[in-house]
Amino acid sequence: MSHSQYDGSRAASGRSATKIRLYSIALAIVLCLQSIWILTPELIRQSLPYFPTDRTEINDFSEARKANATAANVAWIRGDLWVDFALAASAPLLNGISNSADDTVTADREIAEHAAALAPYDARVWLLLSGLNFASDSKNTNAVAQLKMSFYTAPNDIRLIPLRLSLAARLDSIDDEVQNLIEHDVRTGVRGKPSLNSGILAAYNNGSPAGRGFIETKLAEIDPQFLAELRNSFK
Repeated sequence: MSHSQYDGSRAASGRSATKIRLYSIALAIVLCLQSIWILTPELIRQSLPYFPTDRTEINDFSEARKANATAANVAWIRGDLWVDFALAASAPLLNGISNSADDTVTADREIAEHAAALAPYDARVWLLLSGLNFASDSKNTNAVAQLKMSFYTAPNDIRLIPLRLSLAARLDSIDDEVQNLIEHDVRTGVRGKPSLNSGILAAYNNGSPAGRGFIETKLAEIDPQFLAELRNSFK
């Protein structure tokens, strides 16, 4: 090999090594930024239960609203954090859905809709959207469709059963599909988790005539004794 060829080979080798170093540095920077993006929201967010099921947990979610809003905005496209933010924003409503159309419900619905777009697999956000739409209009067709989605995306999650039954039992008209879904939750509550009986009781007490009638029909088949208790406690 001539001297000039040797120098050329060394130069090419040097350029190749420089490119590899530059690519490695760029990759390291990207990984560092990604780590910061992932870890920062985790440090900001407040750790919360999967879904609020009592007044204490609802208050915890409400108090976490600001922190979880910041975490969701920093994370940008992380659906799980947006769902947590949506739940924190709407936590007061979860204590008892009532008919009320105001700016707060509208703003909370927009947050929940954004969360649903990023995390359509999460049953919590569909249940929340159903409740928010129900709060504005008990005949809202979106509320019924979203309620069904909460069933289909997490049919066996007992943490969602109390609110799910509460909303379903308030419907003035219950189609066959919803009837099958309610029956599943009633059976799960009565047979699989007796501690959910209070949720069935609340749904019955606050339900529409159609909702109470359907619950009575199913309990007559599943647990007549509990049905008698339900009727005796009806306010």
